[in-house]
Amino acid sequence: MQDYRVHVLKDQLGANAWRTAHHPVTGALLDACDRQGLLVWNENHRNKVQPKSYLEDLQKLIRRDRNHPSVFVWSICNERLCCPGKGPCSFGDVDVALTAKQLVTEIKRLDPHGQRVTSAACNADDLESSRDFLDSLDLIGINYHLSSYDHARALFPDKPIIVSEASSDYSTRGEYMTRGLYVRSYDTEYPSWGSTAEQSWCNVSSRPFVAGQFFWTGFDYKGEPTPYAEWPSLNSHFGNVDLTGFPKDNAFYHASVFRKPTLPPSTFGEQAASSSTTTGISFPLPASCRPTMVGGFAGRRTRAISRWTSTNSRMFDIWVYSN
Repeated sequence: MQDYRVHVLKDQLGANAWRTAHHPVTGALLDACDRQGLLVWNENHRNKVQPKSYLEDLQKLIRRDRNHPSVFVWSICNERLCCPGKGPCSFGDVDVALTAKQLVTEIKRLDPHGQRVTSAACNADDLESSRDFLDSLDLIGINYHLSSYDHARALFPDKPIIVSEASSDYSTRGEYMTRGLYVRSYDTEYPSWGSTAEQSWCNVSSRPFVAGQFFWTGFDYKGEPTPYAEWPSLNSHFGNVDLTGFPKDNAFYHASVFRKPTLPPSTFGEQAASSSTTTGISFPLPASCRPTMVGGFAGRRTRAISRWTSTNSRMFDIWVYSN
């Protein structure tokens, strides 16, 4: 199963790295990444129930995984799990920065060859007050906060920056009408802390000093049912790929920007077919591609989402331009 999951992300979507949020993963996944050449951001789990175990947990992680060539980042923690105690904290707290330095020092001791970097998945609202924490890391990891990339560059001009968690756009595969406990599959739905996949990637690709991004998430997963928390909804809708292993529309978007121009398959349900207004989505495609659809349409659209109103059910061409 792990080989298949790595194959989907690497070969179908064009991803080149996997972040193991928010805890150590099965060794079978790391073995699969080693075999197939997918890099791994390996993340420590900071247990707030038993905070004193964080150093021992990190030591076990490093000793277990340091011989895996796929591992290129040791991540000491994620967001609120970076707090050394049970209560709330901020990245500007002195004890948070001191704990980060302690963990980084231990990583360097256990994996001293200098071939991997240290980082953390940081969602700090105020980078200025978090300087001591971030300064202890080799690589600045930023969760969300699209407007903070330039500020991070100004504060740390000599440190590489990566988006350690991005977007949280949610969707249900094959659903294009919002109904029941489904989320339409266009790149339009996201929580208050997130953004569309397109917005997220454009903020990264337009800044050469940002190394890349980890999209939340590769696969749907059980738990954190978002945006619907009521029964019978049990899983998130964040994934590029659903629980059964089938790609959603966002998977084709990422394939188009990471790999090559892509023509995604699309379907319209009965509701959409009977509506006078239809919403369509396009991804970067070969300039020669000319899909034919029903309706009336005029003008060029510069964004991925377009709406058009049908006119007497006549046929017309939509020209889709490559990036």
